Amino acid sequence: MKVKIPKMKIIEKIAKRSQDADNPRPTIAFLGDSVTEGCFELIPKNSEGFNNVYDGESVYHKKVAEILKVLFPTVLLNIINAGAAGTGAVYGLERLERDVLSKNPDLTVVCFGLNDCGKEDEGISEYI
Repeated sequence: MKVKIPKMKIIEKIAKRSQDADNPRPTIAFLGDSVTEGCFELIPKNSEGFNNVYDGESVYHKKVAEILKVLFPTVLLNIINAGAAGTGAVYGLERLERDVLSKNPDLTVVCFGLNDCGKEDEGISEYI
């Protein structure tokens, strides 16, 4: 089965906005796990569990926004960070409508897999 992937038009939308402020502000949504949210490190607690360490400057949605700001310095973007630490693809699918599609994004970036792969075969089948 061949899947047709639609052409990404986000750059065209950003360019239109840069030429005319009456064009809608482009929205990019990021759906994923802790990496999407901005958590890159876990520090063990004294007895059990972990504390998440967040880095809001290194999270990849911020890096994408910085690159687009260089290319289109006059355009403000709506960035939606729908990352949730400790979650996998199944919970992402459950959150998709509420956290992303209801916001009508022009582009959605999805990144899951780290938490799913830790469950071995069960996690892989859920991920698929």
